[in-house]
Amino acid sequence: RGYRIELGEIDSILNKSEHIKKGVTLAQKDDSGTARLLSYIIPANTYDQAEVQSYLSASLPSYMVPAMLITLDAFPVTSNGKIDKKNLLARETIVISTVEYVAPRNEIEETLAAMWKKVLKMHKIGVYDNFFQIGGNSIDVIKLVAEIQKEFQIDIPLRVLFDVNTIADLTKYIKLVQLEKEDNHNSKVYDL
Repeated sequence: RGYRIELGEIDSILNKSEHIKKGVTLAQKDDSGTARLLSYIIPANTYDQAEVQSYLSASLPSYMVPAMLITLDAFPVTSNGKIDKKNLLARETIVISTVEYVAPRNEIEETLAAMWKKVLKMHKIGVYDNFFQIGGNSIDVIKLVAEIQKEFQIDIPLRVLFDVNTIADLTKYIKLVQLEKEDNHNSKVYDL
């Protein structure tokens, strides 16, 4: 998104945490060429995801906070004994967002989660995941707004998604717009 990011800086901060034995950060590009920061970590005995999230948010600018933390028992290594980064990006791993996962709790949240999964090409998205921190970009916003307008039959300005960027908050916004739309419809005066 236009920022210059040194992965080594993120690794340095990660490796200073008492909750992490060793960490390495990589940028993974999706099909559209958008990069997303992934931190692979070997947790320490004191590992606490909320503490790590808080620590990273306080220690790094928001654009450098990894979109996901992926926990491993050990890093794959090359024949030279270095971390095999290609192997890390290629493997199937359990991905943990940097916020606690909360499943969709109602029909609107389920619909929005399905849209986000489709647009972001992800398998699991919680209602408190930040659209941009998990890999969304301005092109994805355009796709998402078009789907939301079609599905919910409401007008939604693009800029809204830059401010309302979790499924939970977007659900509140949609409910409010639907309520206003309903109130306007019911308050019309008809001349017969």
